Amino acid sequence: MSIGYDCIIVGSGLAGLTAAIVAHKQNHTVLLVEKEDRLGGNSAKATSGINLVNTPLQSSKNICDNSDLFLHDTIISSIGCLESDGSLSQGPKLCHRLAEYSDQARLFLEDLGNIWIDVVLCGGHSVARTHRASFGHKEHSKIRNTGWEITQSLIAYLKKHADTIHVVTSTKVIDLNCNMDAGGLVTGVTVHDMNSSKTTRYALSKGDGSRVILATGGFSANKDLIVSVTDTGTHAARGTTNGAFAQGDGLEIASRHGASLVDMNYIQLHPTGFTDPKNPSSDHKFLAPEALRGFGARLIDPNTGKRFVDELATRERVTDGILSLAGSNQTAIMVFTENCAKQFGKQLLGFYLSKGLIQTSESMTELASELVVPCVEGFDGYNDTVYYCFVTPVIHYTMGGLRINRAGQVLDTTGRPIPRLYAAGEVTGGLHGKNRLGGNSLLECVVFGMICAGGSTSQ
Repeated sequence: MSIGYDCIIVGSGLAGLTAAIVAHKQNHTVLLVEKEDRLGGNSAKATSGINLVNTPLQSSKNICDNSDLFLHDTIISSIGCLESDGSLSQGPKLCHRLAEYSDQARLFLEDLGNIWIDVVLCGGHSVARTHRASFGHKEHSKIRNTGWEITQSLIAYLKKHADTIHVVTSTKVIDLNCNMDAGGLVTGVTVHDMNSSKTTRYALSKGDGSRVILATGGFSANKDLIVSVTDTGTHAARGTTNGAFAQGDGLEIASRHGASLVDMNYIQLHPTGFTDPKNPSSDHKFLAPEALRGFGARLIDPNTGKRFVDELATRERVTDGILSLAGSNQTAIMVFTENCAKQFGKQLLGFYLSKGLIQTSESMTELASELVVPCVEGFDGYNDTVYYCFVTPVIHYTMGGLRINRAGQVLDTTGRPIPRLYAAGEVTGGLHGKNRLGGNSLLECVVFGMICAGGSTSQ
């Protein structure tokens, strides 16, 4: 048994990285355990941005926003937050916490060097509030995806403080250590080094505020689990934008010790996953970012060349629209202009062009000819380079997970907190209801990563 840590964090996506930094700034001893060989998780792949409210950037663009409006949009997108018996779930409470902490999340990220270079209107939002970040540079042409920029800023902090933040990679947590004589008190974790096959037990310190924080992400790459929690299992036949590591490890470990699960059957299909012309049946699909639609990309029926849905509706509605297309293999065509490409960022766009996921045509007339449709609707008078791609709904996010309270404490099946066990990010459930509002995942990670590491016990 090793020397005790005040805070043991499992997972190094944005939630885990945030928790590690907040705990470190409070002079806690910190251990961060990651099963992959590098840090960042799925958070590093988040492209469109992070939702922030009433920011200086919004003010500079005369965008009127506030936490109440943001809360309204989040709850409307969730499509109901009631338990089966009609009582209020933790959902609205978690939504309130997300909204009220959004400004603290912004300041936390800015303190780490993040600069907000743009804000875009994404689907389901009343106003533009999905912010795009840059870590250390202001040139729009150099922007990569926001998740990458933000996670790199946090990883840079960990590297700077490598002598006091203990990070182990290629190491999988295989169990929680609990004292059953003390009511299931979590006392540490047992890990398996995936290189040496060595098993190690890490202990929590004896302090009252010591804790294990699960930030292991969702289960979008675990087809067996998806089949088991959904009525038909049909989602499992679709590809996913998630890395193969998204297996739901934290759910299995915590439920073994009495943790309650919630909303496990709510699997979000993102409407626009790229269909790779060279490998259309691939299980892994890159995400066609929602920001493209925010900057003006249109979704076209490949049978007619006509628009068939409001591109900025909620993800569920856009997905339903694509799935209802006749004779198109549930595939739509996303079309956008040179101006949209510039706003999105040419460097980031270049990545998709290099992989053949996005293609170009010289004009809308030429594109209509290539697609064998009368015209491409929605671009009257446009006579410049056209960008287009084939997109299909793809497994993107699992809304269900560990049931938590507003303090981030994991609840058991009786609704009571499991002592010293917390969770943040996609491993948790209840916040997003049936449909997550785009841009809320990164914010959720920061907000609840902060809360879990900050010692709040307010429920």
